[in-house]
Amino acid sequence: MPEAEPMLDESMSRRRVLALGGGAVLAAVGASGGMIEWARRESARRAEAPGSVAATSTPVATPAPMRTAEDDEPWPPPPLGVSTTTPTAFVFRVDPTVPEAEERLMRESATMASEYFRERAGVYLTNRPRIHLDMARTQGPLGEASERDITLLIGNRSWPRLSRVDKVAVMAHEIFHLYQRALAGGASSPVLWLIEGAAEYASQMAVIEAGMRAKADFLARSVRAVVASPQPPLAVAGRDPNATEYALGALAADQLVGTGGVPPLAAYYRSLNENSPLEAFEAAFGETRPAFEARFEAWRTQRGIPAR
Repeated sequence: MPEAEPMLDESMSRRRVLALGGGAVLAAVGASGGMIEWARRESARRAEAPGSVAATSTPVATPAPMRTAEDDEPWPPPPLGVSTTTPTAFVFRVDPTVPEAEERLMRESATMASEYFRERAGVYLTNRPRIHLDMARTQGPLGEASERDITLLIGNRSWPRLSRVDKVAVMAHEIFHLYQRALAGGASSPVLWLIEGAAEYASQMAVIEAGMRAKADFLARSVRAVVASPQPPLAVAGRDPNATEYALGALAADQLVGTGGVPPLAAYYRSLNENSPLEAFEAAFGETRPAFEARFEAWRTQRGIPAR
């Protein structure tokens, strides 16, 4: 049997979503309704102009959101589950001073992310996951996730600095955290670089597969972030209080799944229902975690990406 591993706190609450330092903001994008039509138009335009990159500031014409009495729903919500047939129904708690344009964008983002991850993971989230759009806090993380709800800090002083695409990406990143815990049935993983790296990678794949960002751009942004702020070796990154796992973990997740995309990541979290973290890793990715971490460090060295 594999040796036991120390477990980390997996509440995933108060996790930073994006690191704005070093000029890197890594996230995913997608949309429903008007944003889907935008994505289709952008994909068509990109097909006619192969070298172009979709603009991230294109306005989207969508109806204004309806504000309902959703705050009357129980809080915190019940534990989330998964279903192959029942579409996800989010419950929004929206602070009164959240601008309507931001609320609309976040609602669209939640629908898009849910559909994208349902396609890749094969299931919807159930039990009405809660989403809080918070205007009160001006510092700290841009997003937080627990196993059953997420908070987007729209009032954060850094929020206006984000592009439209990166704002949507915060939502997609956090919703993938909900999928991680729901797929695992509440089981925990000790691999922090994979928790955050998988969420970053899955978000970026949503961008890429919507035709809004080239994969080469995603990888280049990740490399620039790690070069600007050198990270420790992957195997010890989770034990370094100064490490930032987002860009490093995204690069590692890309190397880990190869051409498989998001489905192997979903398979890993599902496997945690019945297997130890080390067993689940090998079952999902076809190699042991120590072997992969050594392979990743060799890849990083070959490309001159520094480690500290």
